[in-house]
Amino acid sequence: MSLESRRSVSTDARNSPMHGNKSGHGSSIPLPPAGPAWFPSVMGTGLLANLLHTHAPHLLGAHILSAAVLGIAWVLLIGLTCGFAFRVVRKPSVFSRSITDFSQMPFWATVSMGYLSVGSASTVVVPSFAPGLLGFVWGLNTGMWVFGTVVGVCSAFGFAARLIGVDRGAPTTIWGLAVVGPMVSSTTGANLVPHVSETLDPYVQVVSIACFFLSLFVGSIIFACSYNHQWRVEPIPVVASVSAWIPLGVVGQSTAAAQAMAFQTDHLVLPETQAAMHNLANLYGWIMLIVGIPLVIFAVAMTIRGFYLRMPFTPGWWAMTFPLGTLALGATLFARGTGLSFFTWLGAFGTVCLVGTVTLCLVTSTRAVIMQSRGGPVTKSSGV
Repeated sequence: MSLESRRSVSTDARNSPMHGNKSGHGSSIPLPPAGPAWFPSVMGTGLLANLLHTHAPHLLGAHILSAAVLGIAWVLLIGLTCGFAFRVVRKPSVFSRSITDFSQMPFWATVSMGYLSVGSASTVVVPSFAPGLLGFVWGLNTGMWVFGTVVGVCSAFGFAARLIGVDRGAPTTIWGLAVVGPMVSSTTGANLVPHVSETLDPYVQVVSIACFFLSLFVGSIIFACSYNHQWRVEPIPVVASVSAWIPLGVVGQSTAAAQAMAFQTDHLVLPETQAAMHNLANLYGWIMLIVGIPLVIFAVAMTIRGFYLRMPFTPGWWAMTFPLGTLALGATLFARGTGLSFFTWLGAFGTVCLVGTVTLCLVTSTRAVIMQSRGGPVTKSSGV
């Protein structure tokens, strides 16, 4: 591939909806229309609703707030789905471009994660207010899990296939979005097991385990390449500073998935094997803790740098939400596996931080959309 071709591909990757199409400090960036690029907002709000319900005993007002946040998540999910569908009906090439344009492909994984997180959150929040809807909600969640898993797995394999034999330019953490979806399917699938028939039980278990290793192995390779490039070749562009949080989505979500699968496989293995399964899940959690600490420090540093240098608003700001939420979820389930209450409180602290980042992103997103609709400049990081 020629040097000019490499530059072209690298530039195309940088011009993804998360990066925007400018890298200047404080410059305004046109917002993408309704579609996959905005689905990180669904992911973040859905996971926040789940965590607020989980930590309601530790956080004042969290139970009521979980219902409000879930309502916002559903509005975003339905609104973005209908908005994108309307665009596709008007111009079918919108869909084909979204699944063939290399810079847009990773965001289909956020569609998967959006459906999975909202479906999962609904199963815990809705029955706590309306117990009579328990069966309906779990049935709905089953359908959303199947849809989200299919989209997530197709996104992971499709994106990986596009990497083979072609120089795609400098690797970025945004590439990793494409492989995080199956890890969310792994966690939510394990939680779905008690609510499916005995016939489907082992199949859901197998799919969950397969999704875990698919995301872990492919994600590890992609993120290792991107970190090597960022630390040794070229730093993350200012406009994409918050993308440093994306790899932590695998760290937190895989910790949660390991614990969820260990609990749900108890009835499938011999009693003497159950302890080994839980010990392996706990060991994995400790490893992820060691790996995650420096990555969190790096992500925080990059985010501070981005705000200091007045990075412009893009939908990529929502990258500050879902990975942080998965860390809180991972810590919470790790506490149940190890019996260490410290991690429960760490999960509660992460939930409080998530309230802050989701609020920030909701406010800035709303303001940016309104300003763009009026023909004004898109919100900059200096004003919220």
